[in-house]
This record gives sequence, C-alpha cells and structure tokens, in this order.
Amino acid sequence: MNARLLKRLSSMIAMLILSSCGYFGDLDYAAPDPSICHATEVIDGGFLCALQPSMLARAAHDKDMQGSNSGFGFHAIGFPNNDATVRGIYLHLGGTSGRPYDQTTSEFPSRTWLSEAVDSGFIVIQLAYNNRFSVNGDQACGGKGLAINDCAGLLRREKFSGKDDSTMTNTSPADSIQQRLITLIEYFAARNYEFPIELVNDGIVNWNDLRIGGHSQGAGHALFIAKNYGAKSVCLLSGAYDIYDTIFRGEQPAIADWFIGDNSFLKQTTVRAMVSSQDTAYTGFQTAFNTLSLVKDIHWIDTDELDTIIPPSGEFGPHAATVKDPAYGGFRRTLCLYSPIE
Repeated sequence: MNARLLKRLSSMIAMLILSSCGYFGDLDYAAPDPSICHATEVIDGGFLCALQPSMLARAAHDKDMQGSNSGFGFHAIGFPNNDATVRGIYLHLGGTSGRPYDQTTSEFPSRTWLSEAVDSGFIVIQLAYNNRFSVNGDQACGGKGLAINDCAGLLRREKFSGKDDSTMTNTSPADSIQQRLITLIEYFAARNYEFPIELVNDGIVNWNDLRIGGHSQGAGHALFIAKNYGAKSVCLLSGAYDIYDTIFRGEQPAIADWFIGDNSFLKQTTVRAMVSSQDTAYTGFQTAFNTLSLVKDIHWIDTDELDTIIPPSGEFGPHAATVKDPAYGGFRRTLCLYSPIE
C-alpha cells in the first residue's frame, strides 16, 4: 500500500471518530411527520420518504415523456430520527436511468447509500430528474452532439435550469434540477416543516450551504453545479467525465469544454472522488481530474487499490460498486459527508 493511500485510510478513520464526537457541529433538528410523504420505509436510525414530482408541481414528470419505465421516478429523502444528532444536508443525484424511488416496484434502489448518510447524521435528498439518457450516449453528445460546440455543457445547463439551451435534451423548468429542489423545499414548508438549514431564500438555492454529490451522470451534474454556482463540498462517485465535441479543439484537453476555464466557484480542497480503474470511463476520469488539478489519493481514490484490505462484495460491477457496495461505505461517508469544507 502506498504512503498516500495509507494516509487516506488513517484520515478516514479519524474523520469517522471525530464525527461521532460532534466535531462537525450539531443542527437544531426535528423529523417531519411521515404522513406528508407519498411512500415511506423505516431504516436503522430514521426513515426514507418518497415524494411524487407530479404531485408537487403539475408540470413535472414522473418518468420519461416517451413512456419509458427507465429514469426519473420519485424523489427520495432520508430523515434521521428525532433523537439523532444531525450535522448537515447532502444532495445526491443518481446516474443514467436510475430512480431514487421506483414507483413500479415500490422500492428505494439507493437504500444502501441513503441509509449510510442517515446513519451518519445527515438529511439526504436524492432528486429524481431528467436522467433517461446518458450525456455521452448516442442520443446526445456522443452522437449528433459531436458537431455542437460545448454540447455537454449546454445539455447540463438545460438539465440544471430548464432553460432551452440544448437541442440534445428537452428539459422543462419543472423538470430541472434547480426547480425540483426548490419545489421540494417549498412542499415541506407549506406543511409547516422547515429544514435545519435554509436551503432556499427568495427562490434562490443556497448552494454553498449544501454538500452535493452524485453517481455517474449525477456526478457530472454535481460537479457542474459546484463549478458554476458553488457548493459546501462535492463528491463524485464513478464520475465525472463528458465527451468533447469536434469544434475548435486546438490544444484543449480531450474533455468537454465546460471542464476547462473558470473555476472561481469550485473549491478544489472540497472535491473528493471514488472511481475504479476497471471502469470503462477510467481514462476519461483521469483526464477530468488532471484538468481540475485533482491529485490521486488526496482528492480521489481508486477502489481497485483498496480491494486487498477492503474486499468488495462482488455483487456489483466496478461502475456501480462506488455507490452500491456496502464494502465501500466507510469511504463514501468520508468522501461525501466528512470531506473538508472552506
């Protein structure tokens, strides 16, 4: 084991100990009445709450407008019990075609990670959003989008804001990441529940008060938000990388335009990532980390170098394991919930 990885393991243990001692500060917290949820599930230390987007806003969709049973779904929120010590709020964005709560199976597919966050003293919000197709797929920037300047950046901007910026997606304001978060907060407020942190003020999200992260496509959205609007910290699981277009490449790195340039909102010391060298996108992840000056075993880790000391369960492929494998739970908590803030 190299020295930097050993240091990371030591840091993980120290962070978990400090968190149990209240090092990160405690918030004035009370859980909401589960009856305001559209579906619930009791977990150790709290409960999961599902909310149907179309019941929060008439114009919102619960699935792809073409009728696919893949992607979107219901929002999922994990709340600790009333007697829990709550330390913050974490916003998680899932990968392509996933659902925070699957209305067809009545299940929370991300239960493992949601439960870990709740058990760590965090309210976790997993938004359902327009994630039916991959940013890098043939239906978007890996197909016709190759001939569109800043294809991935424009697509992510539309998915974030709902403004008509991209021909590669059709995301309305009601289905946008930003508006869906605002609508969710307003839904609770209208039922006399206030989150322990003011997340929305005069219709504007206080991004700098949120820890944000995501898996795969969702990791890209989390990074896009942190880079353009700010975040308390950002966590990338099996991400992030976007394919580059063929317009005006010059000497630019082999990565989408939005990764390059102004990083004034992005605090590099608060960025953490976990990827696998067996992931088919690993080379792209390395390019992204190099472009953003993120250093291996400081800002990001490779799960394959952990396997001799933390064997994976073997139930998941390398791409999914970063968010689903219980074996990596300690690292997820450290990287996504206990990473440094400024």
